Amino acid sequence: MSRISEHAQLGQAYALAGRVDQAREVLHTLEDRARSTYVSPHHLAFVYTGLGEHELALELLEQAYDERPVRSTVSEARSCSCPCARTRGSPPCSRR
Repeated sequence: MSRISEHAQLGQAYALAGRVDQAREVLHTLEDRARSTYVSPHHLAFVYTGLGEHELALELLEQAYDERPVRSTVSEARSCSCPCARTRGSPPCSRR
């Protein structure tokens, strides 16, 4: 599990435990980190869900879903054992 994922889950747990200030602090930390590195919207959605901000969480989850196919295609190509998977940037294998 990535450090970002653990942090997001901690923020959600804080929120669900009623420790809203700490949850918002985690959220701000994740948002600050997102300015310099990729933070998936679904990680932010964890915290917003815990805070009860469900509409914003849904928007972020939809955004994460829209981003997902690009990464899935790369993962699928890498999981294939045929030679095409060993070439960086190869399209998904058509042998499956």
